Amino acid sequence: MTFAEHTKRNWLITLFAAIFFAAIVSMIFLNDPHKTVTVAMVFIAAALLLFGAILGVWYLIHKRKNPQA
Repeated sequence: MTFAEHTKRNWLITLFAAIFFAAIVSMIFLNDPHKTVTVAMVFIAAALLLFGAILGVWYLIHKRKNPQA
């Protein structure tokens, strides 16, 4: 499966995984309920960064296993 096929089929699963890990990061490091906007911004930023990181790591691993692709 190429990287394009993987992202076309599994982008929603990857997004949910990133949201799940972003929720964990937000709950561990920002457990103050009075800073709702800060928690929301960190959550969104963490979700986007983790989404990119998951796809990036998968791409690098796939590239290493299959160098001609």
